Amino acid sequence: MQRYDYLIIGAGSAGCVLANRLSAQSNNSVAVFESGPDSNSWKVDMPSALLYTMHDPNMNWKYYSEPEPHLNNRKIFCPRGKMIGGCSSHNGMVFVRGHAEDFNRWSKNGLSKWSYRHVLPYFKKLETSLEGESQYRGKNGPLQVSKSKVNEKFPLFQAALNAAVEAGYPISEDFNGYMQDGFGTYDLTIKDG
Repeated sequence: MQRYDYLIIGAGSAGCVLANRLSAQSNNSVAVFESGPDSNSWKVDMPSALLYTMHDPNMNWKYYSEPEPHLNNRKIFCPRGKMIGGCSSHNGMVFVRGHAEDFNRWSKNGLSKWSYRHVLPYFKKLETSLEGESQYRGKNGPLQVSKSKVNEKFPLFQAALNAAVEAGYPISEDFNGYMQDGFGTYDLTIKDG
């Protein structure tokens, strides 16, 4: 039986990154276990096909919440990726960081190195923003990040943004930048597609 220095359960985003980092040190042996299939599928490569992956029991754990009393006891669908890449393989190639306020709350509760100020440099290292480098955006990372052009292609989307403004909600030009609250278009990890 082969022995490993590290055993990682789950080949989602975190598991894959951790395996990569650990195996980069040549003296480490790492095994990654994933119960789902390889994510080499048109269902993963085509952003709008996420509806297929979310309902395919081979690619999704198909979890549901407990009955929600304030929702007439309905159970809410909670898709979780069951494939190489985990949930990142069925998210429509949307790129959204965690909210700065969440990181700052963790920092205030004792995880001082998890403030948004501390994690922002790592977010920037992760991406190459095709919009250009800025205080919040990176330029040399492995993920090519671009702005969605949905508002240019679908007039109904722009109408929805206008309705949000009329209702008093803010518009965010960059959910991964300074203004993370409000309505707007998402960043995508799609290049030349």
